[in-house]
Amino acid sequence: MSEFAEAVPAGQAFLTELFERTGIGLTVTDGRVADDAVVLELGGDIAALRRQPELAAALASLTAQVMARAIDVRHVRCVLDPGGTYAARKALLETAARDVARAVLKTGRRAVLDGLSPAERRVVHVGLAEDPRVQTRSEGDERWRLLLVEAAAAAAKNV
Repeated sequence: MSEFAEAVPAGQAFLTELFERTGIGLTVTDGRVADDAVVLELGGDIAALRRQPELAAALASLTAQVMARAIDVRHVRCVLDPGGTYAARKALLETAARDVARAVLKTGRRAVLDGLSPAERRVVHVGLAEDPRVQTRSEGDERWRLLLVEAAAAAAKNV
């Protein structure tokens, strides 16, 4: 069992109270540890989170801080999972990452991925970390952060 399992109730309680007090039409429907992160599944008006990804990122960041304090650790990774789509989205991102890596190796050109949340960027980074032929890195600030995938030899020249 992961050390983060103890953090799940604190994250659920924090978000439940926040949603009730603010009138945000969301509920916490499940909480679990997956991929060394606490995944909190959300139900209700999830369209609001999809329209405003920065809101989802802010909620995940605040919830992670609450959970870390609750179990007295420095950092807890938190993934908010609107509608229970995290597993399917993760599988899709892993497949897309492999496809992008193949295209980068075939063309010799780097690929730029944008519009990914921090959790989604991590899935791509981790998914390609085992392939020594490619290298990934994130560039930019906050919501304008991009993920770059390039051939390892090309990446070494850019450093």
